[in-house]
Amino acid sequence: LILVRVPAAGQQVDREPLFSGSDAAWAAGFLAGAAALAPVDLYFAERLQNPRSQENRLLRHGATAFRVLGHPGAVIGVTGAYALGRLTDNDGLADVGLHAGAALLVAEGVTYLGKIIVGRARPYVDPENPFDFGLFRGTSEEYQSFPSGHTSAACGVAPALTAEAGRRRSSDQWWIGTLLYSGAALVGA
Repeated sequence: LILVRVPAAGQQVDREPLFSGSDAAWAAGFLAGAAALAPVDLYFAERLQNPRSQENRLLRHGATAFRVLGHPGAVIGVTGAYALGRLTDNDGLADVGLHAGAALLVAEGVTYLGKIIVGRARPYVDPENPFDFGLFRGTSEEYQSFPSGHTSAACGVAPALTAEAGRRRSSDQWWIGTLLYSGAALVGA
């Protein structure tokens, strides 16, 4: 796929690939990492589903906060940034919202397609079997556990916002990226 930027009068067309070989290698690495960590899933599922963990207020409120950060937080954030930028004639803020929103849409589209194809059972369907996958079974809500939509939203927006920060002030990119990627990882956790 090619992303084409419309040039101003007299400028050349800039063509950049939307996805590169490097992006495919990163995706393959993350998929391999997820597969390698899959056995750990049962261990954590057992620990987190026991009554003592379920009654722990800190765990419960922390999980809720990070889940909301992924959804609807990402949607509200990028929509709000774009709308506020347009309402206040702040093109920079509108661009941030637009670019992060585009990243969110791509992440969510790929995630939804993945859910349909992978068809992993939600933990309440089969708590003892984290490997309950079924090809194209994900048309039902009970079989849309993987990939995580909340995590995809957070991980889709984090690099877009980090890149936008780098474009605006490169010296701030490292700490903004660290904060955003850490938050995205906590949404996943």
